[in-house]
Amino acid sequence: MPLNGCDLSLYFNHVFQIVPVDSGHFKVRSEGYAYRVDRPSESGTPEEVISYHWHPHLLGGPEFPHMHVHASGRDKHLARVHFPTGRMSIERLVLFLIREYGAMPTVAGGESLVRENLQRLENAWRWF
Repeated sequence: MPLNGCDLSLYFNHVFQIVPVDSGHFKVRSEGYAYRVDRPSESGTPEEVISYHWHPHLLGGPEFPHMHVHASGRDKHLARVHFPTGRMSIERLVLFLIREYGAMPTVAGGESLVRENLQRLENAWRWF
């Protein structure tokens, strides 16, 4: 998804399960995510800038939330490193992109809406 106000694109995959908590009530339980931010390279093809992953059920992969950074030249090995992070929500990533890259919400009050949703999410977060 191209972002408004900057030359970045955001791709995300969030795996979740809806589980009953009591009679007639449900909650959403996250099972993993992959968020990727790309920008056009000099040749015009997409080039990853940063990505956040949490795939605790993937065999052979790290179970902890982590990020990858784009690196080239002498530091290109850094692109394979799993830098530990805390849990990353899509809301937190969107706010990061607004603040650090100048991405602009496409609706009036969009940033405030994202902040409100993030607060509700963090108040209800449980890891397991």
